[in-house]
Order: sequence, then C-alpha cells, then structure tokens
Amino acid sequence: MTLDELWTQAYEGEIYGAAIFRAVAERQTDPVRRQEMELLSMLEQRTRDIAEPVLKARGLATTGLAGNAEEAATSLAELPWEEFLGWLDKVTNEYLGIYCELAATTVGDEQDVASAYVAHEQAIASYIRRVDGRETGEPLEAVTALPHMAGAVAV
Repeated sequence: MTLDELWTQAYEGEIYGAAIFRAVAERQTDPVRRQEMELLSMLEQRTRDIAEPVLKARGLATTGLAGNAEEAATSLAELPWEEFLGWLDKVTNEYLGIYCELAATTVGDEQDVASAYVAHEQAIASYIRRVDGRETGEPLEAVTALPHMAGAVAV
C-alpha cells in the first residue's frame, strides 16, 4: 500500500469510527455507555481533523469518502453490547497495525500526525480492555489524556 493509500484509509477509518460510535450512542439506554460512545465519536472526529492538512497537502480527497459509513454504523449499532465490543476490539487492532505502518513510513509533521493516530487507537484499545474487565482503571482515562482531546469531559 502506498503512503497516500494509507493516509486515505486512516482518514476514512475515522469517518467510519465517528459514525459508528454516534450510532451506538443514539441506541444506548445506559446513560454511561451513551456518554462513552459520544466521547469516542468526538475522539474519531478530532483525530480525523488533525490529518486533514496532511491529506490536503498531498492533494488527497477529504470529502466523498466512506460513503456507506452511516449504513455500516446503523448495522453495527444493532449488535448486543458484548458482540459490539468484540467487533470493536478486532477492528481496533487492525487499525492499530495500519497506523503503526503509517507512523513507520512518515517523517516530520506527518510523523507527528501518524503518531497521534497510533496513540488514539491505543486509547480505544485501553477503553475496550477496561470496559470488558481485562484492565483496571477509568475506561476513558487514556482517551481524555490525548492532547487533541483537551477539554473533553470523561463520564
């Protein structure tokens, strides 16, 4: 995969992630889970936003991507919570690999953005492990500690 393809895939992943977490939040009856999903949707949006200058500088599209994100999000939001977490764990690990590859092949300002993508995916992985009991601690601690999440309120 070329560097341009990696950046596009990373950017699209954040579009999908924001839509998915938003859709799950809308269907949650548990207020804590709803707030967690809303914060994760915000994380995906803010992470997408920090890559926009990179894509524009490379002449890559930032609109018209991930056309079926809302449809995919609606489908995933229907899953029972435990199944959703299992799916999310799998996808998070896949994207972490993509973002690590991106970070390993970039330099300068692009490296900083790619490293932020890695950190954000690691924060989501920590959330999953804490919610499902594999790790102790506040579920959203790693998310709210990210520099681009400054000012976000954990539940």
